[in-house]
Amino acid sequence: MAYASIKSRMSREVDRYVKKLSEDQQKIFERLRKFLLGSFPDIKEELRGNCPRYEPIAWMIATDDHIALGIIWGALLKNPPSYVEGSGKGERQIKIRTLDDVKLKEFEILFKTARARYEDLQNDLQRTR
Repeated sequence: MAYASIKSRMSREVDRYVKKLSEDQQKIFERLRKFLLGSFPDIKEELRGNCPRYEPIAWMIATDDHIALGIIWGALLKNPPSYVEGSGKGERQIKIRTLDDVKLKEFEILFKTARARYEDLQNDLQRTR
């Protein structure tokens, strides 16, 4: 996807959120942001509360020592890598502390798999109604 197309979908509110982060966190956040917007052309970036969201697949939030990258339907992943954390009914997260922790090809597979499993579940529910 062309950078101009990604840029046009970036939220000004999220731009302001990113500017408040440390320089290292800004680099991580921007790489993940461009990945999400570039890999999923139908998602929308918005700031809800103090949490950038990429509906319907992801969210990101900065903490003191990492960027948390949330997988909205991450609980539907079967045998995810050990760096995917969480045990609730829906979401999972990846804690990213450095640019070396950003594994875009792996992340793309995780997000696409979680989304596909969610869509399959929704389709199954529709058929039973």
